[in-house]
Amino acid sequence: MKQHFTPQVFDDFVVRGNTAVLKCHLPSFVREYVVVDSWIRNDGHILKITENKGKV
Repeated sequence: MKQHFTPQVFDDFVVRGNTAVLKCHLPSFVREYVVVDSWIRNDGHILKITENKGKV
């Protein structure tokens, strides 16, 4: 079955120097089939997931 989906990441605010945790929200019908392996920032920089428990 082919079905279109769009992952979403909601804006959050954090004080400079602190850690921000952003979550990729996926529709329930694809969660068990999708793995997020990188993030792409607005400036085009790609953050790849490391072997360190999925952290970038």
